[in-house]
Formats: sequence, C-alpha cells, structure tokens
Amino acid sequence: MKAFNPVILICALIVAAAPRPALAADKAGELLFRQGNGRGLAPCAPCHGEKGEGRWKEGFPQLAGLSPVYFSQQMANFRSGVRANPVMQPMAQQMSEAEQDQIASYVASLTPAPLSGAEPPTDGLGEQIAHVGLWKKGIPACFSCHGPDGLGVEPKFPRIVWQPPAYTLAQLTSWQSGARRGDPHDLMQGIAARLSEEERQSVAAYLASPTPGLARPRPAAPQKVPGPVLVFEAPDERDIPDSAFGRLVRRGRDIFINTPKELPEAVGNALSCANCHLDRGRLAYSAPLWGAYPVYPLYRSKTHQVDTIEERIQGCFRYSMNGKPPVWNSEPMKALVSYHFWLSRGAPTGVALPGRGYPELPKPARSPTYEAGEKLYATHCALCHGAQGEGQRVRGTLVFPPLWGPDSYNWGAGMHRINTAASFIKHNMPLSQGHTLSDEDAWNLAYFVNAHERPQDPRFQKSLDATTKEFHDENCLYGREVNGKQLGNPRFVKGARSPKHSGPRQAL
Repeated sequence: MKAFNPVILICALIVAAAPRPALAADKAGELLFRQGNGRGLAPCAPCHGEKGEGRWKEGFPQLAGLSPVYFSQQMANFRSGVRANPVMQPMAQQMSEAEQDQIASYVASLTPAPLSGAEPPTDGLGEQIAHVGLWKKGIPACFSCHGPDGLGVEPKFPRIVWQPPAYTLAQLTSWQSGARRGDPHDLMQGIAARLSEEERQSVAAYLASPTPGLARPRPAAPQKVPGPVLVFEAPDERDIPDSAFGRLVRRGRDIFINTPKELPEAVGNALSCANCHLDRGRLAYSAPLWGAYPVYPLYRSKTHQVDTIEERIQGCFRYSMNGKPPVWNSEPMKALVSYHFWLSRGAPTGVALPGRGYPELPKPARSPTYEAGEKLYATHCALCHGAQGEGQRVRGTLVFPPLWGPDSYNWGAGMHRINTAASFIKHNMPLSQGHTLSDEDAWNLAYFVNAHERPQDPRFQKSLDATTKEFHDENCLYGREVNGKQLGNPRFVKGARSPKHSGPRQAL
C-alpha cells in the first residue's frame, strides 16, 4: 500500500490553529520517543510501540504518521485539560516546545500499518456507519469527513482506521460524555451522543480491520422530520434483486455516488449527484429521489414545458454538473432512472411527499449581506469547504465539494438561487447539524456562497443583460455587481456557450 501521512485519535477534529512549519525527522526526536528526557518525560515507545504501531491488546493508539500540527494541538489539549487523561496530561506538561516539535517530527516520519490479527465484525453495522452513516439518526458516514477509506483529511480530520478497538471505543465514549472536547462545532460530541453502545462497539471493531470493505446497508427505523409527520422510507439496498434490473439499479447508484469517476464524459466540474442529494439520494429535505420520481412528468417554470424524469436528470447534468447530459436511451440514463425508480418503490404516484425537494425558507426581514455571510462562512463552513470555497481532495478524490469557482455548479443550477441554497443549508448544514442555523444565517450564507463566480449559465444569449432578464430573478445574483464585479460577465466567467440556446427537448 502506498505510504501516506495520517493522524491518530479516532474521530477527532483539529481545532483551528496556525500550522507550524514542517520539521525533518531527527535523532533527537527518536531518542525522546524511545528514552524520554530524564527530567520527568517518560518515553513513548513502551506504550505506543518502538515504531509507533500502538499496543493492540492494551488499547494504546498507533502514533505512526501523526502530523506535527495535530500532535502539537493534542499536546496542548492534554496540558489544558480539554482532553482529560491522567497519563497524557503530566506527559504533555513535561515537554518543552522544542521537545514537542522533535517528537512530532519523528512520529510523522513513521509509517502506519494495519493492525495484525484484527477481524471486522460480521453484523454489517460498523460498515454501515463508516461508509454510509445512520442518517435517520443524523449521523453521516465516518468517511464522508475522514476521507476515502478513513485515511484522514489532514490536518483537520484525522485517520480513523487501524486503531485498537478499545481505544476507538474509549474516544467515542469520551466524546459522548464530554470528557473529551475541542472539536470544531462540537461535531464529534453530537455524533457520539447519537450512537448507541452497540453502534460504538461495532464501528470501533470495523475501523480496526485491515482492509475496510464495501458497505452493507442495514435497516433502520423510519426517519423522523420536524413535526409529527414521518417521511417516506426508501427500500433497503440489500433488497436490490440479483437480476438484470438489479444490476442496472446498482449501476445507477454508483453513478449517483461518484459521478466524475463513473461518468466522466458527462461531468464538467468536480461534483457528484450525492453532493446535493445526501445519503445517496435518500435524505428528506435534501431533494431525495423518492420525492422527485413519483411526480414526473411535471410542468416546470424553468423550462416552460412538461419535463419527464429523463429531462429532469439531464437538467442536473447541464447545470449542477456543468456537463453534457447523457441521452435519454443511453445505458447511464437507464441506470439513473432505474435507481430513481428503485428508491421510490412503494411511494404514491403524483403525490408531493413530505421532505420532497428543498422546502421554501421564508426570506428574513433583513436582507442578506456579503459581510454577514462571510463571517458565518469562516465560522461554520471553511473547515470543510476551504477558505476560498475550493473544497478538499485527498489522494485525488474529492471529499468536500467546491462551492464556487470552475469546479462548482454553474449559473444555471438551482443551487445558484439564494432561496434554494438557503433551504439546503438550513436543513442539512453543517453536516450532521441541520436546523442549528437560524433562517437569517442560512440566507446570509447562501448569499455569500452565491456572490462568487462560477461557470457560465449554459442558456447565455447575446448579452448578460438579456440572459439575466429572461432566466434570472430577485433570488439570483447573476448579472448583479458584487464587490465591484458584475457576476456572470463573460469577461470573468469561463464556459460561456454558444448564444443559440438548446433547451431540454433538443438535448434528448
């Protein structure tokens, strides 16, 4: 396996801190790690292993590959008591800053490895939590934040695989009880509090396994939404038949989850369908597929015609994916429609189900502003989506989607409308903490995100003014001047297409 630079301390999130310069591993750090400093700082190796591999039976974590930034932050947390630990607190207090840097540099130079003898649980629950999540309890997949296969998104989201199960379980319990604190937005405290003892044990055992495998979804209770109404529950993925139809459903699911990889010829940015339709298109108030499929064919004011579900999917590729839609009778389109159909199995036809789409969020009394949104973004969003809205990748794989710029949705996508983005933010963001922001905050954030340039509206006509007048309204910033720049101006926007507009019918 290719070497990487992960961090330890299961399901922890780094507190924002100015990163130290990278330091080369040196002999001083190794000596401190193996021998201590002779003035009260005990050596690390007896508990954490000569090569930082940890102690499986005793539950001591693997330190190999820990980033210097994360190591320094955790030592600071131990010293201050933010992380309560009777062994590590006095150890951290005995380190000078120079010694801390030397040990951190040495630990970062070590290569982590899977635990010898670890076996994954057989109930499938740990896999479900790690790869898919328990969205009905407000728990996203562990890997949705901690990166592909849980190897970490440094330095903010640490590696969560290859640690002793006893250690992982202890950390989850500490987050749940409040004995461990210091994570941004209290994300882990909230998630751990919603995990049952059985779920904590199963995910701890699964994350310790040598090669985390594919998820096996597990049935769960119906998802409750605000108010007394229960939303529609999509069928379990394990019930997809082993047949030609079932294979097509699975193909549609795979395209939906990782669109650029599975259908690169149709995608013009870095987004996947699942970036806007959370929980693989299942989550209420995140435009679930079971809320869309049963109401089509449907007249849409955006296209001024009755659209089929194929045309609606094509619109997503044209605008949200900034790409070239698959034609109506192609294998990818059949697969995506089959996946929509499967998730809607049992839903009433022609009925607008509770949780469908992005419900309208009333506009606040005070108009949203760039300045207010900018402050909220730095506090609530930059951790995942980056200070410049660029998103984050790990080993070439997009983990957190870009919110503006050339790799995001274009000026024709539904999400470019402030009211649509505000509803999505209110119900779903920050991840696992939906409904924690006020309506006004959601509007301000949506304004700020959509006050940045993105790819051109594919419906662009002879001029910006003409396109604005025909296709955009008061909920759109397209054509407006923000911070001295007219948004959507072809001088600043790449991807302007031919003035000749081709509507959904012609694209079939």
